[in-house]
Amino acid sequence: MIRRPPRSTLDRSSAASDVYKRQLVNKLNEMVRSLAVNPDNVIQIANELQKIERETDLKYRNLVKMTMKEVTAAKEAMLLKDAAEHIEEMADRCSSAADSITIIAIGL
Repeated sequence: MIRRPPRSTLDRSSAASDVYKRQLVNKLNEMVRSLAVNPDNVIQIANELQKIERETDLKYRNLVKMTMKEVTAAKEAMLLKDAAEHIEEMADRCSSAADSITIIAIGL
């Protein structure tokens, strides 16, 4: 018998991922806009983005732990873990993009 992941696990992971994705993308947009207006502000925004990325990493690790404890069906556990990995990878890429934007701002 295949058991579905608990609804609470899905709801918490989905809501958290939406919030972090939105925050990361908004910070990247803010950084790009600041390049033209106030390049000195880019470093501060990059620091804020790094903080969000670290929070995303922590949430990713906690979600993986929770998935392993609460989800008994291997297929669902793997799907949740893969989804969490993709979100964490997206956060890492946003961090990398922020580093590149910071380098551009320093050069201005």
